[in-house]
Amino acid sequence: MVPLSSRQQQVASLVAAGYSNRDIATELNVTEQIVKNVVHSLFDRIGVWNRVELANYFSQSSSPDEVAIAQSRIESDRLAELRRLNILDSSAERIFDELALIAANIFNVPIAVVAFADSNRIWFKSKVGLSASEVPREITICHSTIQQSKVFVVNDALDDQRFSCNPLVVAEPKVRFYASAPILTEAGYALGVVCIVDRVARNFTPTQAAVLQSLARVAREQINLRSQLAALKDSEIADAGAQGLAA
Repeated sequence: MVPLSSRQQQVASLVAAGYSNRDIATELNVTEQIVKNVVHSLFDRIGVWNRVELANYFSQSSSPDEVAIAQSRIESDRLAELRRLNILDSSAERIFDELALIAANIFNVPIAVVAFADSNRIWFKSKVGLSASEVPREITICHSTIQQSKVFVVNDALDDQRFSCNPLVVAEPKVRFYASAPILTEAGYALGVVCIVDRVARNFTPTQAAVLQSLARVAREQINLRSQLAALKDSEIADAGAQGLAA
């Protein structure tokens, strides 16, 4: 384990327990910005950017029950952030549709999606090559992607014992090749994925993985912009209402 400063050790122990930046700030009686900076320094030191991975790294001496509680806290905070962004079951938006189309064209695959992970489903915000709007989370490979920072690749699902019996592999859409990049918030919560699928086995180069990860970052920035615009609109409505009452 890498050596840490005393402040990093304090934050790391609470990260290992699954606490959010806000909860850690309250516990240590510091600002949330300080905690955010320390968590980012931990991400950089360890080389991971997903809250799940970071907690796992610092919970190596924890009991299975403690790890399970930590993971439950992280999932709860991840879902809260997803709800706050108000993107689940939202209407089609051109930028996300274009991201899915770009992914399909860049990698020459029949299926590409921008998807978000709800508690029990993977919901497709935008999709190319699929008719379904969602699938159960527990049967998807996307469930594995949101547990990590990097691109998750399955070159041949039929030759991978983790997925060879998966209903999405043995039946439609008959996934053989799969690659997806997690859409990560600044705090390290994976909201969803940018994913590509092929019905034939294939290899995926590090350069291609980097491109897919870049598309996931574009998705994250668009989500942030979307949230900022919604907040601005709400503020303008509130101001107009206050002016109307004052008139």
